[in-house]
Amino acid sequence: MSDETLFCIFYQMPHDITQELAAQELHSRDWRWHKLLRQWLQKDTREANAASSVPILDLTNGAPVGVQPTRVTPGVEKGVYVFFDVGNWRRERREFVLNYEELDQRGPLGQGVMMGGAVGGGEGRGSSGVGGVGA
Repeated sequence: MSDETLFCIFYQMPHDITQELAAQELHSRDWRWHKLLRQWLQKDTREANAASSVPILDLTNGAPVGVQPTRVTPGVEKGVYVFFDVGNWRRERREFVLNYEELDQRGPLGQGVMMGGAVGGGEGRGSSGVGGVGA
């Protein structure tokens, strides 16, 4: 199943177990839910840029692909990330300062995005970093 199919399930099945299952699978593919922005993001890698049929818009003014983010503090890093923009149904490369505490941490089924902020409101759970960073 493609990432795009998982995004479709996630956004079209609010408050449904299939939304949580899609979120679990997106997380296993290194996508992370940003609780404040209410968007999915992942580190900018060659794989993230090539593995999708959804267009990608580069908003970085030509930053090289695949450069690892720089750790600013133990809980914050700065770098280029790929965001999924549901309103325009595209991926966007953006420079971003990421605070791990603003990311949802996948927990047991039913305790992640669906219950903690994507559609249901409220805060998510803890931090896990992006693509394993900060875990």
